[in-house]
Amino acid sequence: MVSIIVPIYNLEQYLDRCIKSLISQNCEVEIILVDDGSTDSSAEICDEYAALDSRIKVIHIKNTGVSNARNVGLSLAKGEYITFVDGDDWLSDDFLEIGIKYLEATGADIFMGSYIKNYADGTEIKVNEDTAAMMLNYEECLENFFIQSSNKTKLSWIVCGKIFNAYLWKEVRFNIELSMGEDAVAFWDVLKKANKLLYMPIMGYHYFQRVDSAVHTYSVKHILDNLKMYKYFCDDALNCCSKL
Repeated sequence: MVSIIVPIYNLEQYLDRCIKSLISQNCEVEIILVDDGSTDSSAEICDEYAALDSRIKVIHIKNTGVSNARNVGLSLAKGEYITFVDGDDWLSDDFLEIGIKYLEATGADIFMGSYIKNYADGTEIKVNEDTAAMMLNYEECLENFFIQSSNKTKLSWIVCGKIFNAYLWKEVRFNIELSMGEDAVAFWDVLKKANKLLYMPIMGYHYFQRVDSAVHTYSVKHILDNLKMYKYFCDDALNCCSKL
């Protein structure tokens, strides 16, 4: 079973599309919707879907940010695998089924697909469409995700669009002090526990480009948090990544 963790804050106009894509997955799932103190109708939408589908769990919490919402989801997850989906994004129907088959066939701890950037005008951009499939160990992951991405991201370090063996998250949580880069830091920590990551150029995650989303809204705190993120990478690399 795959635990799908969805942090939600004021996403009423996008939630139907997201949740419908999750309940349409061709594999066993539990869907954990964490309403992070929404002030629009997001909470009601979540409750309506939960009343119709027993696979859906809804948790309502005070607004504390996406990191805490994901952490709450992690504390409730019971699946052998874990994946994260943002409430304004969606999955192709076969994304999880395909990913799990590859994980089981190869013994990898993490499956990563390519993704599609979707825009409000209907435009789509396929990311890393021409990148060949690869199996990476820990140090190869760090090189591909963090070193080679200094000028242009070759492979994405966000946690969405990936399927994780659940044991990787047993002692890893998102840093609630960061408003930017929190998923990259968590992914870094998860990679240190993983044996292999399998990348396949499969377009299964749809990443909706909202102009008002946090990643597209910069502030002094966002810039400082990005600096904290890179400092964490550098400091930790000195301790655990001597070859790099």
